[in-house]
Amino acid sequence: MDRFGPFIWLILLTGSVGILGCSTPGASPMSGESLADHGPYTRGQGDQAPGFRFVSSDGRLRSFSEVRGDVTLVLFAEDPEWPDCEACSSMADLAGRLSSVTVDVVVVTLSKAEGAPGQEVAEFRACAISSNHLVAISDRHSAIRTDWGPDAAGRFFVVNHRGRIEGTGAQSDLQAAENLLSDAVAEAEEMLPNHMDG
Repeated sequence: MDRFGPFIWLILLTGSVGILGCSTPGASPMSGESLADHGPYTRGQGDQAPGFRFVSSDGRLRSFSEVRGDVTLVLFAEDPEWPDCEACSSMADLAGRLSSVTVDVVVVTLSKAEGAPGQEVAEFRACAISSNHLVAISDRHSAIRTDWGPDAAGRFFVVNHRGRIEGTGAQSDLQAAENLLSDAVAEAEEMLPNHMDG
């Protein structure tokens, strides 16, 4: 009976590896992205930008992937008064100025503005702004913000041409946002030369 003792201990030790959470055949550690799906986590640099859907001003159901540019500035605001007409105009101008023949830049704002949640605001605050570079969406109940993280309100996210977050910062720090946008545009210009053929 004693001669089987070492073998019994060997089996017990081998089985305990999986129990203790060590590597087992076929198992792989969770990535940062998968961890984000299992608890509160605000997306950051290098994370895949979450997708979302909204109703456009013409009544069509659209997705973020349809409207985002090669480089996209996504801003979340708690203040229902923001962005006002001046801010909308400035952001549309910023996106238009940074866009080039090669790279298209789009600004997507999500705010607590009145209106149907998840609906594009056609004439935000009666602003007469018509720009393909600006999309304003009402996220009154934070339905979209939830996937970006509990601390996403009042922050901006720069999404690069690969759909990943290049960087983030305070919504009020538009200079930092512009710097990140410029870097993302420069990178996209190097990586997307085929746009020149279009």
